[in-house]
Amino acid sequence: MPDDHGTRRRYRHGCRCTRCRAANADAQAKRRHAHRHGATLLGAVVKATEARRRLQQLQAEQVPIAQRLGLKCGRLRLHPDGVTVRRLLQLRWLCREYLVGEPLEPNEQNP
Repeated sequence: MPDDHGTRRRYRHGCRCTRCRAANADAQAKRRHAHRHGATLLGAVVKATEARRRLQQLQAEQVPIAQRLGLKCGRLRLHPDGVTVRRLLQLRWLCREYLVGEPLEPNEQNP
């Protein structure tokens, strides 16, 4: 890893120098502030109930889920504790495209 001290990435890889600790504290403060003000964090974990239901709907329609989500492995596996908000939004996006029949606008990106 290059000498990128003063970053949260470096802190997450084990560095505890003052600059890296400060970068981590700053990132945590920004995350807490966003959460307090109602922002949905894409990495937050939510219950997998809706994701499982949507996954079953897509499988029943034989949608190539893993391919459409750009996964390297051949299938999508859900963790029993929950899924990230990002993955849930991706499944909603696929359901809207395949089940509701709303083609996405060219400027709409997969979350």
